[in-house]
Amino acid sequence: ADFQNALLDTSLIGRELGRLTSSSPIPAAAIGLGVTHLLLNAHDEAQELRRAASSESYSPWSAQDGFQLGAARRQTVTVAVDGEPTRFAVEWGATGPRVVGAGAADDPAAIARTLVVGDGDPIYLLYGMRQVILGWPTFDPGIAEEAGDGGSIRAPIIGRVAKLFVREGDAVAKGDRIAVVEAMKMEHVLHAERAGRVAKLAVKEGQQVTLAALIATLAPATEND
Repeated sequence: ADFQNALLDTSLIGRELGRLTSSSPIPAAAIGLGVTHLLLNAHDEAQELRRAASSESYSPWSAQDGFQLGAARRQTVTVAVDGEPTRFAVEWGATGPRVVGAGAADDPAAIARTLVVGDGDPIYLLYGMRQVILGWPTFDPGIAEEAGDGGSIRAPIIGRVAKLFVREGDAVAKGDRIAVVEAMKMEHVLHAERAGRVAKLAVKEGQQVTLAALIATLAPATEND
């Protein structure tokens, strides 16, 4: 009846559209909580791989950060926040990882309002009426070798390049060590799948890499190799 009698204010939405549709940024503490969950999911997956590869029923290295001397370990990880790669400083301690640095101060009220959904990659962060998707960045499929002939050597896990055994231009035989990628106290040695020459090194020692990140490219062997 009010609408028929023109007593209903139908211009409310038009006048207040900016206020009704505006949303404040999700607090850094809420995003940090999501990043922590993503890291722990990757950690649990690494633990399962370790248990599958070892006959030991228990190892002290299965703790969240194992035993270490000195200060807490810090690293920088890149997480896709709604598809946008974003770098976070992470500190690993006895209770696991936590995001540190600017804007990562504890905010119990924000954390209490945050709901994390998912136990893999990606995960969904719900805060108020907003949703954010967090996941590990993926490599550009356009640079992948469709032939699968072993020319591209990629990171099998998210981690850090602990060691490089070759330089650009080096000749390698099938099975030669190319690099070591370390994560969660697990080391993955990457080998050349064929003989050839190192055409490109895409990383440096100490660099953080995402899953399937390009480590090196091998050119086919020539008569002079």
